[in-house]
Amino acid sequence: MRNYFIYFILAMSLCLIGCEGPQAKQELERLRAEITQKDEQIVMLGKRLATTEEELAKAQKLIKDTLEAPEKRFQEIQAHIEAGHYDQAMPLLSNYLSEFPSSRHATSVKELQRKLPQLIADQKKAAEEKARILREGFKTIKVQSTFTCPNNTKIHCKKFQSGKKFIFDRRDSRYYYYTADKNNIYISADISVTSKDSNPLLPAIFVGKVNNEGKLTDINIMQYMFYRWESYASYLGNEGDNGNDFSKTDTVLFSIGVEVQDKKGIYVIFTEGTPYFARQYEQFKNPPVYYTLDPSQPFPIPESSLSIEDFIAKYTALAIITR
Repeated sequence: MRNYFIYFILAMSLCLIGCEGPQAKQELERLRAEITQKDEQIVMLGKRLATTEEELAKAQKLIKDTLEAPEKRFQEIQAHIEAGHYDQAMPLLSNYLSEFPSSRHATSVKELQRKLPQLIADQKKAAEEKARILREGFKTIKVQSTFTCPNNTKIHCKKFQSGKKFIFDRRDSRYYYYTADKNNIYISADISVTSKDSNPLLPAIFVGKVNNEGKLTDINIMQYMFYRWESYASYLGNEGDNGNDFSKTDTVLFSIGVEVQDKKGIYVIFTEGTPYFARQYEQFKNPPVYYTLDPSQPFPIPESSLSIEDFIAKYTALAIITR
């Protein structure tokens, strides 16, 4: 639009030249100079406007950053704590309270400031324990006779034992048992499993032997059998047994066992806690109810060998047997 205006002025100027001669030329020069001056003023105003807009954007960003600073700083603290970087988080807490004493997170920061020293102490103790285990190996690893699985199923193990027989399905004064082949033994235990679910999956429990290199090898999975039956009729399935049914009771007793080669050394009984064993029913099987690996779950045997570091990162020892 501005260019059309200029062309109009120039056209009028040419008309003046044709009509007036020297005076028209002077007027044309004056108009040209005025247009040039206006152009320069417009360019200068454009630059000032751009500078003002840039300064305004910087000011808006500064205000935004100032308002968001407490939130971002708190998120930074949370990230350090979630990652276990307690030593790095500790000075950030003091700085936060100094800079943002009225922040909505100030109370939470004060609470973290109170709890963090104990978390740091616990972390240091755990690191020292891990270093000790790595230094001394499986024979010094701590065991837990009671363990809670990720699905909140709780297992409590009585004393593990090794021998030629694996005893289960007790009733009255009788029981059933498996006998190990020659040069083999059974490692077994009686356990209780507690769950609020009516039909929980049970965790896989393993046995492995520590080899000469200090690694856990020859890893086998233990078999679940019922510890007892109310009567022979309940064993056959002719009568119900509320004590062996999670839909009737919270706690069921089991005997677990596995046959392994009879070798001198250290055996570790352990679990990851992941539920794998499911309740099954076969009418003509004695007893008709039993637990076996759930076919819908991946086979749970761990790696062929486990270093002590791999073990403590993933598994929990339930017992250690030395033969």
